Amino acid sequence: MTKGRYMKTDTIEQLRKDIDVLDEKIIHLIAQRLSIGEKSGTLKQKNNVLIDDLQREQEVLMHISTAARKRGISPSFINTVFTQIISATKDKQRIPPKKLRGLRITIIGLGLIGGSLGLLIRQKTDHRVTGFSKSAATRTTAAKI
Repeated sequence: MTKGRYMKTDTIEQLRKDIDVLDEKIIHLIAQRLSIGEKSGTLKQKNNVLIDDLQREQEVLMHISTAARKRGISPSFINTVFTQIISATKDKQRIPPKKLRGLRITIIGLGLIGGSLGLLIRQKTDHRVTGFSKSAATRTTAAKI
């Protein structure tokens, strides 16, 4: 990569290689940011702090908008990028700690609410769901699901 300005002798191939190198660096930095965000999520869970912090998100967006403006980058563009990064960070924070993965959950009462809840948990998590109902018809229906 040419330091500073690009020379007239640069080829499109070389410029593309330079962009590829920068893309790898951006991905590395985003991975680092997500890792730090995940650690922050662990602390939030330990301290019963909500994942969503709209005030902090606004502070981040204001900070990066200012930094972008100083470098001639559209604040609107950079806000779009960072909104996605913030969303991905919150998704990482919402993943339960390993000790809460793969739990065995028993639902007592497999009526409309209990059955729907059990089905949702089974479909969306790696938890093992079992259920109990006094009704033989309900137990038969639940066993088929």
